[in-house]
Amino acid sequence: MADAARAHRAARPSRPPRPLAVIFDLWNTLIEADDFSPFKGNKRLLEAAGSDAPLDALLAYEAGILRDTERREDECHLEYTRQSLQRLLNDRFGIRSPLSLAEQEWEYWSSSMSIRLIDGVSVMLDDLARRSIRRAVISNSSFTADTIQRTLVDLGVADRFEFIISSADYGVRKPHPAIFEAALARLGLEPGEAWFAGDNVEYDLKGGLGAGMFTVLFRPPVDEPPDFDGYRRIERWNELATLLDQAGL
Repeated sequence: MADAARAHRAARPSRPPRPLAVIFDLWNTLIEADDFSPFKGNKRLLEAAGSDAPLDALLAYEAGILRDTERREDECHLEYTRQSLQRLLNDRFGIRSPLSLAEQEWEYWSSSMSIRLIDGVSVMLDDLARRSIRRAVISNSSFTADTIQRTLVDLGVADRFEFIISSADYGVRKPHPAIFEAALARLGLEPGEAWFAGDNVEYDLKGGLGAGMFTVLFRPPVDEPPDFDGYRRIERWNELATLLDQAGL
């Protein structure tokens, strides 16, 4: 019954609009990681700084700050950046790193998790390029677009996107319409000329629809509300080609 209800909801509208661009969410849409280890990230930074700051105390302090800020981020749609947190941790624990804040951010990011592309992403991006559909990324992330770009370079797909927008650089998070408006302005497109694709109902589905964009919901971890319109739900990236065919591309 639940599957039938999802299929009914995902069948609307009958024909998607023709897109000139597709803008993607990042995490659990294009990339994924098995786990995230603040222990490994902070341990790497303490080693790079030659610091004897107590790791357990630092981890507890970091977790408390993140607990407070993450709750307010969702309430206000504002981003607290990794570099701001790193500056706070450095001063609080007397850490004097030879690395810039940007370099510390990268070391923390790359040490704390192992990232891979989601199945089907490369083929899907090739198909969009073949159809001359432009591509970009909007990510809710405390890490900057430069850090995300370095990861996409390592994964071999950075050149598939015109740009990456991270909430760390813009100060606002999805679903706030401003971050979608910024992406559309950079593309020189109206909302009806671009699709948004992501996995999160609150940030991506509601955000994309709220910005006036046709939205593709990619294997979300929770069911979407039953009264939404203007989107399709897919479970695998090869299903995007079917939607594009239906749009007349």
